Amino acid sequence: MAEESKQLTKRQQKAIDTAALIRQEPPQGEDMAFTHSILCQVGLPRSKVAGREFMRRSGDAWLVVQAGWIDEGSGPVEQPLPYGVRRQLQNAPWRQLPLKKVTDSFL
Repeated sequence: MAEESKQLTKRQQKAIDTAALIRQEPPQGEDMAFTHSILCQVGLPRSKVAGREFMRRSGDAWLVVQAGWIDEGSGPVEQPLPYGVRRQLQNAPWRQLPLKKVTDSFL
């Protein structure tokens, strides 16, 4: 019985191409990012939250997020709490900073 050849989907082909590129040029130094273990356990809300504050706890680790304000030129405008996958990904770059650098920037 002859096996039928199956075509790869665009997604599968892209995954293969990306894997080949990574293998040819492995990430180094600034290319690598790591997430602190606490931020792996707790993170931003997945769905919209009522109110202006969100707290998530896992064991002894906890995270509190407060909605902020932005000045668009005519005074402060209240902003909602960030939520969802897109917001979680947007915050990925600061997750690689050592905790001391993050806390120092807020003090």
